[in-house]
Amino acid sequence: MSVSPSINLPKMRFSQRTTVAAQIYQFLRQVIVDTTVRPGGLLSENGLSEHFSVSRQPIRDALQRLSTEGLVTIMPQRGTTVRPVSILQTEHNIFVRYCIEEGCLKRFGELEPRSRRTCINQLERSINKARELPEDDENRRLNLMALDDAFHKAICDISGSELAWNTVSTLTAQSDRISYLALSLTEPDYNQIIIDDHSKIVECLKNNDLTGAIEGLRQTLNQPLEIYKYIIAEAKYEDWFSDYRNWQPTSQPARLQPHRAAAATAATTARVHDWCPWRQRPRIAYSSIRGLCFYSCSNCLQQSAKPLEWIVNGSAQHGGNSL
Repeated sequence: MSVSPSINLPKMRFSQRTTVAAQIYQFLRQVIVDTTVRPGGLLSENGLSEHFSVSRQPIRDALQRLSTEGLVTIMPQRGTTVRPVSILQTEHNIFVRYCIEEGCLKRFGELEPRSRRTCINQLERSINKARELPEDDENRRLNLMALDDAFHKAICDISGSELAWNTVSTLTAQSDRISYLALSLTEPDYNQIIIDDHSKIVECLKNNDLTGAIEGLRQTLNQPLEIYKYIIAEAKYEDWFSDYRNWQPTSQPARLQPHRAAAATAATTARVHDWCPWRQRPRIAYSSIRGLCFYSCSNCLQQSAKPLEWIVNGSAQHGGNSL
């Protein structure tokens, strides 16, 4: 059954364990995250009510929750549309999420030895399952994201408060959308990046290095703010992001190899210029991942990636003149 002229949703079976509104919310959240429904897609109350064979009230409740998370825009008398990914909102959500999870990690030292071992076992279990997921699993990306949630829930559980994860889970929608798209990339291997980050956190906890674990947490939570540029560079999902042209990162890149970090910082701070081949305007290096720096032309907004050594040691040429 068609919910709008361009959207066809799969059917779902309701469970007795939770409310109808909660199940519809989870269902719609997933089809937005997994790209079944694209930005701009229309979700009408009447169409959804007919599709799920329920009254309009649980539909309204579900849509309101999605709106609170920034996934949809509700327009009275006109319907509800799926919003593009907001990089600014993603950054704000990550900030709040980091504050909560950092506080939870700081309580790790207060746990009894047995509770510490249980926590580390839970964290390692999520990492190992992520490593073992088969490549041909048709739900691999969603399963990887579920394991990432399980990892961060285990961190929140250190606090002993259910409110910690309940709050964090409302802040993950924008990052989840970016992660789902990122897991389709061939290079970089986003799943391996997350596994490496998670492994670093666990190793630090085993060695009672709380400072290192907190730094690892900051690093892994900020990955969506770096990887989205690779997604845009694919030239397939540019219209999935609403405000990336105006967004500038608030911190230095976290994934650079150690021997390149100093050069990357210098390059970013000095605003090293390349030359834009589309509009013949300078473009500015503003972020990087694993030795690759991105450029965004302030005029034509085209983007690309080049090796970091090219920026630091090379020179761009245009019309025979070195810039």
